[in-house]
Amino acid sequence: MQSELYLFCKVCFAFGGDEYLKSKIADLRKQKKITQEELANAVGVTRQTITSIEVEKYTASLVLAHKIAEYFDSTIEEIFDFSDGEEQ
Repeated sequence: MQSELYLFCKVCFAFGGDEYLKSKIADLRKQKKITQEELANAVGVTRQTITSIEVEKYTASLVLAHKIAEYFDSTIEEIFDFSDGEEQ
């Protein structure tokens, strides 16, 4: 099994910085009935950062992705889509 760090780095290099990871953060927030502001405060970022991740304008750092995963009691891979669009 590949490490989360390896997968995260693979995605960053595969996209060359021009593409951003898709995430399930908005859906998870809605399930938990929390606002972007509440999530942002819980993981130590601004609401704008959460908004940017949700609308795919920003890719979370590994540290932030880990904090978000911990908050939702999930793994990074369960929250962020690491597929590169290729069929396997």
